[in-house]
Amino acid sequence: MAPKRLVSFLAVAAALATTCHGWGGGAGDVVSSSAAALSFVDRLRQMMIPAAVGDGDYCDSWRVGVEANNVRGWTATPRKCDNYVENYMRGHHYRRDSKVVVDEAAAYAEAAVLSGDPAADANATWVFDVDETALSHVKFYKNHGFGYHRTDEPAFMEWLIAGRASALPNTVTLYKKLLLLGVKIVFLSDRPDTPELRNATATNLIKEGFDCWDELILRSENSTATGSVVEYKSGERKKLEEEKGMVIIGNIGDQWSDLLGSPEGRRTFKLPNPAYYIDNYKRAGAAVAITASSSSSSS
Repeated sequence: MAPKRLVSFLAVAAALATTCHGWGGGAGDVVSSSAAALSFVDRLRQMMIPAAVGDGDYCDSWRVGVEANNVRGWTATPRKCDNYVENYMRGHHYRRDSKVVVDEAAAYAEAAVLSGDPAADANATWVFDVDETALSHVKFYKNHGFGYHRTDEPAFMEWLIAGRASALPNTVTLYKKLLLLGVKIVFLSDRPDTPELRNATATNLIKEGFDCWDELILRSENSTATGSVVEYKSGERKKLEEEKGMVIIGNIGDQWSDLLGSPEGRRTFKLPNPAYYIDNYKRAGAAVAITASSSSSSS
C-alpha cells in the first residue's frame, strides 16, 4: 500500500474505532459488539477497494502490456500513471526487472559460446542499444517529465552532448561478461551521427564503464530521412553479418524497434522501459513520444 494511502487508511481506521467505542449509551440505542465490528470491517473494506483496483494496479497492468508489445503506438504514458512510471523507473522494481533480463542473457551467452558452434566461434557478436539500455536518462526525465523522448528536441540533444547519462549497472555486468567470453561488442543507436554527438556518445560510454567495442553505429542523415527505426537497425545488423562476417548471437534493447526486423540475432532480450515509446515504423526524428505531463490523454 502506498504511504499516503496507508496514512489515510490508519486515520480513517482510528476514526472508525473511536466511533465504535462511542456506540451504546442507553438501553434503546445499544448496538451489539458483533454488529459494530461487522459495520467497522465493512467500512474498512469499502475503503480498501480503490486500493485494490485503483491506478497503481491499472498502471502495473499497462506497463506489462507495453513490455509484451501489446500496447503500441502510444505517445504519452496515461495521465494517471505519471507518478507510477517515475516511481518505477527510479526505484528498485525497475532494477530487479532489468536484472532478470540480464541474468538470462548472460546465461544464454555463456551456453552459446561454450557450445563450440563453429559458425559463432571468434565471430560471435552482441548488439547493444545505447539509450535506456547501456545509458540511463532517468536524471533527465526527473527534470523534464517521464514519458519525454524526442531526439530532435534541443533540451534532450543538449543533455546527450553533455554526456551526463549514467550506466545501467545490470547492463555493465552483461557487457563485462561478454568481453570475458570473447564476444564482439556493437553499440547500435538511433542517435544522429554528427561529429559532436559521436564524440559525446563515445566519451559517455567510456566514462560509464563501456570502454571497449568493435563498432559504434549512429544514424546517418540519409538513413534518418529515408527509413523507419526498424528498417535502419535491421539494415545495420544485416551489414554486420553480410559485410563483416559477424554472427549476432544476441541483441538487447529497451524498445521493440531495437529488436524487430531481420536479422534480429539468434536471441533478443527486451529491457523494461515504460517511460517512452519509439514507434517501430516511423522515421527517426518524428514526434513519436512527448512529455507525459503535457498530454491530455487519460485512461
